[in-house]
Amino acid sequence: MQKNYSFRNRRQKFSAICLIAIVLAMCLVPVATGKMLDSGKTNILVGGEIDYPPYSFLDENGQPTGFQVELIRAVAKTMGMNIEIRLSPWPEARKALEDGTIDVIPGMFYSEERAKLFDFSPPFAILSVAIFARDNSPSVKSVEDLRNKEIIVMRGEVMHDYILKHRLTERILLAETPADVLRLLASGKGDYAFVAQMPGFYWIQELNLSNIKSVGPSLAPFQNCFAVKKGNKVLLSRFTEGFNILNQTGEYRRLHEKWLSVLEPTRITFGLAVRYAAIVFVPLILLLAGSSLWTWMLRAKVNQKTKELQESEERYRTLVENASDIIFRTDNTGHFTFVNLAALSITGYKEEEVIGMHYPALIRADMRDEAVKFFGRQFVKKLHNTYSEYPNIKKDGHEVWLGQNTQLIVEDGIITGFQSVARDITDRKRVEDALRASEENYRRSLDESPLGVRIVNVKNETIYANRAILDFYGYDSIEELIITPAEKRYTPESYAAFQIRREKRKRGVDVLAEYTIDIIRKDGEIRHLQVNRKEILWNGKRKYQVVFDRNCQCR
Repeated sequence: MQKNYSFRNRRQKFSAICLIAIVLAMCLVPVATGKMLDSGKTNILVGGEIDYPPYSFLDENGQPTGFQVELIRAVAKTMGMNIEIRLSPWPEARKALEDGTIDVIPGMFYSEERAKLFDFSPPFAILSVAIFARDNSPSVKSVEDLRNKEIIVMRGEVMHDYILKHRLTERILLAETPADVLRLLASGKGDYAFVAQMPGFYWIQELNLSNIKSVGPSLAPFQNCFAVKKGNKVLLSRFTEGFNILNQTGEYRRLHEKWLSVLEPTRITFGLAVRYAAIVFVPLILLLAGSSLWTWMLRAKVNQKTKELQESEERYRTLVENASDIIFRTDNTGHFTFVNLAALSITGYKEEEVIGMHYPALIRADMRDEAVKFFGRQFVKKLHNTYSEYPNIKKDGHEVWLGQNTQLIVEDGIITGFQSVARDITDRKRVEDALRASEENYRRSLDESPLGVRIVNVKNETIYANRAILDFYGYDSIEELIITPAEKRYTPESYAAFQIRREKRKRGVDVLAEYTIDIIRKDGEIRHLQVNRKEILWNGKRKYQVVFDRNCQCR
């Protein structure tokens, strides 16, 4: 009996212990979960690169913006999370994530080395990395051509990891931002630079780095992901879930087209297909709807309006197609969707040859990169209208210069293409070239003339002097001639006559165009010169040309 009681007692104690353990475990689960999630903070701190357009950068008001910034905000809104965005130079942002100072970076390239420090979401974008070099650099056929070259990259960026992993070179120059990388390259530092393609072209155009171009093939594309500190998988899962929701609702596609669609060929989306289907089938349904008078009257009204619209569109199309100006349209990747007769006539191509062709293919080879950067900047900056001049190559190989006004085509807030109105400016360019050559020849004839020549303004201030007049005075430079006072360049008698002529000119009194002067050379020698002064146009403005001849027969 005692034994049974003891057994029951031990069983009751064991049950109580198990119950207490279960209760404690249930209490600890939220604590553990909250610790793993690390999202119980008032705000989830989001980091990112401060100068990485169009992905993340500061707008004109100093506020974070860009594709990745808008994407993380949309995810946070969908998942009911409070976030605070802090953009900084990339090395600082990456270290902050390692230290746990921030919780997530919405745009980090995946690599095996980084996966040891961070957890990554599935990629939400694929980025290409371009190889940039100065204009006089040799072409690059493969990455192997860069072995042991001096390469500039952003500190801590995936391209930095790439060089180290593949032992491409030990000669690495590090910079803090993509803009700094390209500035170093433009200034003559390094041989090549690795920068993500779209930020690279943006900064080249923005900073006017005209001596840089992209060379060779792009590096292997990199996956752009959400990244959190290693072990914070619950927080990562929430961002991944939010991204998947945006993908399903179409919000991700809208953001992608807003910021990045210039890099991808135009695709027909499901929504667009539905719109096209509606345009085709709704009129058919109306035509077949019934035989009532109301339906007949409605159909007649629709037919009347349709006819008017078609006639209006036909008049507009006829006007455009037969316009003397060159008119064409492209999609948002630069492929022709329409060209008028003037465009076909000047290029020598047939319509079926042009439609679908990439616009830069018509531009002279040495100007293509510049054109791509120019229109890429118009797209990224959302510049409604631009003007540009480029040499185009006709089908027969001849060159024709076009000056064109280009407008963005915007539908429902999305840039869908470009429309240009252009004119043939070849004759103007030839005249400009001839004028430039003529001006260079004229300037060269002055420089090499045995006669001394000065160009002065109405105040008799020297703005040009050739070598001969410097030799007359014995000066080494035009600066020395300018800073030497007139009274020291003339004999006293000639200086007095100079002052008389100057005063007469101020009063509007005629002064002889030809006269003689006595000058004092730098070495003290006195020379007698014959002078001829006349009014001329110099750089489009009224100036005076003063010619000195030392073969003076006056004495």
